[in-house]
This record gives sequence, C-alpha cells and structure tokens, in this order.
Amino acid sequence: MAPDRTTPALLRDWPVYGACACAVAYGALKLHWALGGSTLMAESPLPREAIDDLLAREPGTVVGHWVSVGLAAAAALAAVATTRPWFRVFPRWLVLAGTWGLAALMVLRGVGQIVGGIQRLVIGVSPQTEYTVRWDLFLWSPFFIAWGVCWAVLGWRCFRGPR
Repeated sequence: MAPDRTTPALLRDWPVYGACACAVAYGALKLHWALGGSTLMAESPLPREAIDDLLAREPGTVVGHWVSVGLAAAAALAAVATTRPWFRVFPRWLVLAGTWGLAALMVLRGVGQIVGGIQRLVIGVSPQTEYTVRWDLFLWSPFFIAWGVCWAVLGWRCFRGPR
C-alpha cells in the first residue's frame, strides 16, 4: 500500500527526512573532524589510537574521515532520491539491498554496542572507558538505531511501492 498523498509531506516522508537528516548530521561531524575540529571526539566510540591519529592529522586517518563525509553525502542524496520517479530506473533488488543492508548494519551496530556497553558497565571498566561507554549507550547507539530504522522503512516502502 503506497503512502496516502493527502497526508502532509513531513508526516508521509518521515523516513526520507530522517535518513537524510542522520546522514547530514553524521557527515557534518566527520567533516568537522576532517577539518581539524574536536567536538564530541572524546565522547566518540573510536579507539584511543584513532582519536590520537586524527588529532595528529595523520593523512590516512584524515582521508578516512573525508571518505566518510562523501559516503554520508551519497546516503543523504540516495534517501531523497527514493522519492523521485526517476529512481525507479534502478533495479528493485539493488535498491532493496542498499536500503535494507544499511538498515541491518546500523541497527546491528547500535544494538551490539548497547549489549556490549551494558556488559562492560556491569563487569566494571576504567572511568575513561565508562565515560565513552555511557556516551555510546545514550547518544551514538540510539542514533545509529534510528538511522537504521529510517533506512528499513524506506526499503519497505520501495518493496511495497509501484513496480
């Protein structure tokens, strides 16, 4: 069943806006880091070595963040493109593989980190690790789960939409 076209676009296309907004937010943070910023870096679930390499402006690490910026931009464009008629030129299996693949990766990342984070907090960890684990439990993992849910709903709509 296709979405009702009498419903306001914001309500009808929330998965598109959600996936696009998450991609833009993720890409903006990665861009900030690639340009030398450090906002939320201490709170990120990156390994300490990766954070040190990024702060030291190691070329490989910086390039990796630029690649993340490009992938986030592509994800934002792909989310919006799913609402356009010309997007139907792509084979359905390719669209479904992309949307549901991204959904699975993001939801599994979020849920896995929540389970692992709870286990680490129960067994006890160093104060610095506990700080990072708490940030992952309350910011990063829910963010990735929400982003994954948006991709899953987009995939479902592409699956159920006109052929």
